[in-house]
Amino acid sequence: MNAFSNRNNLWIAIFILLAGILLTASSAHYVEGEIESKSKLEYSSLCNAIKTKISTRLHEHALLLRLTASFLNNNENVTRNDWKLFIANSKIDKNLPGILGVGFSLIIPKNQLQNHITSIRNEGFPTYNVKPDNDRAIYTSIIYLEPFNDKNKRAFGYDMFSEPVRRKAMEQSRDNDIAAISGKVALVQETQKDIQAGALMYVPVYKRNFSTNTIDERRAAIIGWVYSPYRLNDLMEGILGRWNVGHLENTSLLIYDDSVSNQSLLFNSQKADLYQKNDSTSDKMNSTLEFNGKKWIICFSQPKNANLFLQGKVLLLIICGLIISVLLSLLVHLLLNLKGRAQKIAENLTFELKERSEQHQDLSKLLESIIDHVPGLLFYKDKENRFVYVNKFIALAHSKEKAELVGKNISEFYPEEVAQKYFLDDLSVINSGIAKLNIEEPWETESVSKWLNTNKIPFVNSNGETIGIIGISMDITERKIAEEIIKKQNQDLLKLNEDKDRFIFILAHDIKGPFNNVISMLDFSIENIHNSNLNDIEKQLNMASVAAMKVHALLEDILIWIKSQSDKFPIVPQEINFGNIFAELIENTKLSAANKNITINYSAEDKTSIRADKNMIITIIRNLVANAIKFTNAGGEIFLSAEMKFTEIIITVSDNGVGITPNRLIDLFSITKITTTPGTNNEKGTGLGLLICKELVEKHGGKIWAESEIGKGTSFKFSIPISNNQE
Repeated sequence: MNAFSNRNNLWIAIFILLAGILLTASSAHYVEGEIESKSKLEYSSLCNAIKTKISTRLHEHALLLRLTASFLNNNENVTRNDWKLFIANSKIDKNLPGILGVGFSLIIPKNQLQNHITSIRNEGFPTYNVKPDNDRAIYTSIIYLEPFNDKNKRAFGYDMFSEPVRRKAMEQSRDNDIAAISGKVALVQETQKDIQAGALMYVPVYKRNFSTNTIDERRAAIIGWVYSPYRLNDLMEGILGRWNVGHLENTSLLIYDDSVSNQSLLFNSQKADLYQKNDSTSDKMNSTLEFNGKKWIICFSQPKNANLFLQGKVLLLIICGLIISVLLSLLVHLLLNLKGRAQKIAENLTFELKERSEQHQDLSKLLESIIDHVPGLLFYKDKENRFVYVNKFIALAHSKEKAELVGKNISEFYPEEVAQKYFLDDLSVINSGIAKLNIEEPWETESVSKWLNTNKIPFVNSNGETIGIIGISMDITERKIAEEIIKKQNQDLLKLNEDKDRFIFILAHDIKGPFNNVISMLDFSIENIHNSNLNDIEKQLNMASVAAMKVHALLEDILIWIKSQSDKFPIVPQEINFGNIFAELIENTKLSAANKNITINYSAEDKTSIRADKNMIITIIRNLVANAIKFTNAGGEIFLSAEMKFTEIIITVSDNGVGITPNRLIDLFSITKITTTPGTNNEKGTGLGLLICKELVEKHGGKIWAESEIGKGTSFKFSIPISNNQE
């Protein structure tokens, strides 16, 4: 009986052992699938990150060339040394490593070719020539290229427009006003050592002030191209670093130009690596990078782990499962034979399992900590627009705990239209199974407002079903702000150049007349000095002196206007009493007023005083009073007043003179509409008085305007904010 019982106990133990082995194998297979899915997801994220880095760097290169083109366009007669200093100050080798250089290719009319060659040779390059030297309709030449080292000197004078592949990219850049990348070429900088595939990026440079709205206008305005040559191996190392270290060492990257072929291969990260072979032992991922019409095909491959079943967590699970199965079968066998001893074994086994569970919890906490410290917003959402998981950065942005977001629909945290937009965007990824990359958009919560670059990847379960999306967003607010600053600076620079050109034209016109008078009178006096008496000579010299004084007055006004636009002409606040200022100005102008029998009165309350720049305020009022005297008929009246209005003080200079037409009133303070209209006694002015008044008022944070009626007079008014005039 005892032998029969022992035999049964043995069979029961064997059955339990087999069941444990079967369960262990099933669990290992499941875990293997989960690990493989996670590995593929990580691989996909890595590949997308590499593509994003390449795309971002190309756009940064394009921005650099745009800034370089703007430098050429806004600076006439750029010298070779100017170019060298500009490129050196850009610190391209540190900020954008991998670029072979930055150069400028000039278009040379055929009839000016020999003059161009002579000019460059006279700069100290006696062997300079435009190459190749065959006859053609259009010539271009690389005249600037920094750094000007031995390799880049090989490209000096090269006509890139004569080579079809380069020419195609240059024409595309010219006709569309874009940064264009050429197809695969052999760079002229290459030697017989370490030959690499090459490509070039071009940005057009147009003539200043030429319209470029159509293709024909752009072709007529083009003067050349700024460009960068790339050796693709050097460029990729500058963007991605070395491939034989870190997480890239087992990943193979190939980049093709337009189509996959040996002839179009631009870059191969591991030339001797077997992973690039087209076999079933590699995980492959192909993607297309589009840049202004140029298509690069990016091919990734990574060796499959053929022994995944015997590695890592799977191996640990198998070992643990087998151990548990054996222990469990022994436990049952011993339990059936000796309950006391079996109980002790069971307790030991339970303790071991508890330790394993605690280790698993520790690993989960470690993974959560890693995700929480990823420098970006990481989230996982399901098909119902609900958060399944978020990292701490998203929770902080909403001023909540992570647990308060998990399981909630995002419509609870965003306005309905914003939440719906996000949801439709997510559904397009879920339904198509295709990731959306480099989504740039504004993002606002209760506590933050940023610009984000977001990548959304479909999340597929073990059954091949897309059950949600995984997204990661990086903060690009600083980059967007920098782009806006550059855009605003370019706009301000363009307006400044336009105003400068108009102003110089006006000044040249206004100064020319008085100078001609001075010169004419002096010439006349010199020619007739022997035939003139002292009275005639005195009369002629007085006329020349009056003309010279007009030039001096104009130059004085120009100096004040220029200073008013400079930070070197700051406001120096001091206490101002307008009653005292009005009285002083009336005293200083009584002679010119008396010549026309004009009466000047004023009104200013005792409290109408502020802190402002006294010299500037006196200059403003003096110009307005002089203007009123000029356009008031003999026997007229002028009235000055200062009135406190809440947070500002308003100063008025009114007259009963000839008045101003409505059309003229609109352009009264415009730099482009400066006029020197004669006064009622044919008095002349510089035309800059009102412009100076506007600049000085706006420097105080105020505004100036005029109200007028023809035949009844004009009131000039300006305001000075009280709050802006405290020290």
